[in-house]
Amino acid sequence: MRISEKDRTFARRVVITLLLGSAFALLCYTARLLLLGFAGILGAVLMDSAAGWVSIHGGIKRRWSYLIVLTAAFCISGLVTWLLAPRVVVQVSQIAAALPSALQNARAYLDRYEWGRVITAHLGDAGIHSVMSRATQIGTIIVEIAIAVTVTVVLTAYLADDPDLYRKGVLSLLPPHWRGSVNEMFTTVGATLRWWLIGQSVPMVALGVVTLIGLLLLHVPLAFTLSLITGVLIFIPFAGAVIAYIATALVTLSWNPSKLIFVTILFLAIHVLEGYVLTPLVQKRAVYLPPALTIGAQVLMSTLFGVLGLVLATPLAAAVLATVKQFYVPAVNDML
Repeated sequence: MRISEKDRTFARRVVITLLLGSAFALLCYTARLLLLGFAGILGAVLMDSAAGWVSIHGGIKRRWSYLIVLTAAFCISGLVTWLLAPRVVVQVSQIAAALPSALQNARAYLDRYEWGRVITAHLGDAGIHSVMSRATQIGTIIVEIAIAVTVTVVLTAYLADDPDLYRKGVLSLLPPHWRGSVNEMFTTVGATLRWWLIGQSVPMVALGVVTLIGLLLLHVPLAFTLSLITGVLIFIPFAGAVIAYIATALVTLSWNPSKLIFVTILFLAIHVLEGYVLTPLVQKRAVYLPPALTIGAQVLMSTLFGVLGLVLATPLAAAVLATVKQFYVPAVNDML
């Protein structure tokens, strides 16, 4: 019995739908692994850029320049860990110990005002206990972060050692007529991620230092660790500044609630400095992402994949945006 063309078309559509559904399910199931792979690529882009700079300015082969960069990175990381880790661990434990009193002081502070009593009435004891129960999960979170960091570091080291090997390996799996476009896409995404990393590193260092100076002038305890947390969290645009403020506000409430207004002003000034001074200056050469797109990507990725999704949402959005601008938009314009 012959199969009609209509039945063949229907069968092809069913097969395509099943394949797309299977690919989507596989993507969701392996999303965490793929995100760690993207984190490794992000680190490899940074290491490869540093190795390329050393190779050009040092006049040495790329393999030797990479070994120099890798050795320097491990030495600097080890030195920083040896010098700062004990202090940071002690101060983080003090922050965790201060959390209960901070929540109580926050409630007492809010109860002074009519609007504050409305908030505490809706929050209730259940809200306080919920916050405390989440705080007790800090150990599990630290272990997960340590595993993710370890995997990312290993992937970064191997990917940055010989990026062309992996690029050629991926291209060899594609049809010949696709290879040129995909290779160009790799180049574009790599350049985008490189400039995005540069665009984030400047505010991270600058705002970490400014936060340290401000907290020291306000005599806020644990200023060093809080400023370090702020500098690191600036890696996550918008959301990172909010998380850093919450941590600093809790410490301030446990120490002196009356200083909270000054800490709030300090963080508002930091946000203005980042958003209207540092970021525009850096983004003349770096990657510009519309704020709405950045926040939307962070909400979506954090909802789907948790903390890891939140951390990688912005560079992933930058890579996708660069690909869309260079390949999808021109293709659509050509069709019109």
